Amino acid sequence: YGGEIGDVVVGRIVELAQRRWKVDINGRQDAILTLAAVNLPGGELRRRSEEDELQMRSLLREGDMISAEIQAFFQDGAASLHTRSFKYGKLRTGTLVTIPAYTVKRSKTHFVSLACGVDVVLGVNGNCWVTLGGGNNGAALAPAEGAAADAVLASQLISLFAMHSAPPSSASLTASEMHANPTRQFLLHSIRAHCRYSATAGGYPVSDAARRTMARVCNSIRALAAARASVSGAAIQRTHDASVALGLGLGEMVARADELAAAAAAAASAPVPGGSAGGGRMDVD
Repeated sequence: YGGEIGDVVVGRIVELAQRRWKVDINGRQDAILTLAAVNLPGGELRRRSEEDELQMRSLLREGDMISAEIQAFFQDGAASLHTRSFKYGKLRTGTLVTIPAYTVKRSKTHFVSLACGVDVVLGVNGNCWVTLGGGNNGAALAPAEGAAADAVLASQLISLFAMHSAPPSSASLTASEMHANPTRQFLLHSIRAHCRYSATAGGYPVSDAARRTMARVCNSIRALAAARASVSGAAIQRTHDASVALGLGLGEMVARADELAAAAAAAASAPVPGGSAGGGRMDVD
């Protein structure tokens, strides 16, 4: 994989060094994620301290999977990554599917939500992360907007502050005050950063039915790659639906990749009443 600035990649942490992590992105050499390029509890503009450096392994450790964006290249050709957007960061409770990088085309929709309830991160480097809907990152653990979510946000703030300092009084974190508080977005940022990297956040049980759905999506990606077809959110959804329509078992999908890809291509060209082909929605956080 030869990266370009702006590429969305999925990689694995392979080593911790001084104020940086080395990340395997299937390239000629490991990419670099510096401590300054990740969100930390307390706000993205906070100076990174020696304490932060000592706590690096609590944020990301060897073997962790992350999504990130290439922001630059060093003189030796190594890619410099960042995870300063909430759509990037540590990945949990999912499956890694590795396919040839040329099958994943650069687009504006690398974070895909399928109609079958599965989310996919399409890394331009050929690594694809498959997880349940809403499970891509810790941001799903914190409310996004609206006064209705303020009570939950207040409860999360109390828990967050309790981990790092004396808990604030509940009177200062009522739902009404949180809704009017001008620092609400800063506090929400802190919660999301904590949820993303906390070792105790983000794990959840997955039912057998959900595992089978995830496995079918994984094999849809593998089948598209085996047929040398472009891998996109719409193509994955069509391939998934075609495998169900053909009655293929999970173990048959890759072996019959050409047939499956042809069925998916036919579905793409067929008119769909009341909507476009594909049957899925693609969302970018």
